[in-house]
Amino acid sequence: MKKRHITSFTAIAAAAAFASTANAAIVGTGNYIINEAGNFTETSGAIQVKDGSLTIDNGSIYTHTTADFRVAHNGSGAMTIASGGQFLATSTSYNILNGFAFANTTGGLGIGLVTGANSLFHVTDTSQNILLGRNGTATGQLTIEDGGMVMTAGMKLTQNADATGTLRMGAGGILAILGTKTLDQMYYSGGGTTAFQYDNAGTWAPLTTAQSSLYDLTTYSTETFINGVDVDGYTVLTMNAIPEPTSLSLLALGGLALLRRRRA
Repeated sequence: MKKRHITSFTAIAAAAAFASTANAAIVGTGNYIINEAGNFTETSGAIQVKDGSLTIDNGSIYTHTTADFRVAHNGSGAMTIASGGQFLATSTSYNILNGFAFANTTGGLGIGLVTGANSLFHVTDTSQNILLGRNGTATGQLTIEDGGMVMTAGMKLTQNADATGTLRMGAGGILAILGTKTLDQMYYSGGGTTAFQYDNAGTWAPLTTAQSSLYDLTTYSTETFINGVDVDGYTVLTMNAIPEPTSLSLLALGGLALLRRRRA
């Protein structure tokens, strides 16, 4: 039986959290870490990180099949998927509007990070979306970078006028949204304060202002695999690496040298 490395986690619901299948709900505070390579499945309850964190890394594949998933249900929470970790959300009946929520209630702060080659957050059911900032003054933020990938039917930033939702695409980040989309259709707003950003030399700036050379936007209509998942029918946004300022300077100097040679 596979075991999970769990540190400092306080479960409010049933706590049979070590089995590789049929695990009980995880509702509470603290740090919940899955970092042993292998496949784990949640089949019997909700995950609601209130004040703490959920980390999936080191090639672990975690499948959540039923009930809710909320980061910062009514507090401050974080989820990190890194180093080839994968979170597969397969439920068709989440008991929450629009599926997965980062920051669910007034005052909640939910932060998500998907980073590293082959790291994946995949909501498989096409009726479920990812929601950043749901009720009241909730604030949700999700960053995708360095080969990490998020795949979902839709990305919704905010549920009401008082909420805040921010989607950040770092260099190497991959976002797959169902259907044919333009850049400004890779998310939709529920009426609150929203931001769709990219890393502009260390400063987060509106992605719609980025030069087209900084990203690739492709809609796939045939079987194509990225990070191990078929993106047929999805539009995929991939952020290209942004040259460091020193690299840009070297390129400029090289161009001047070449120009001088030609003149000579």
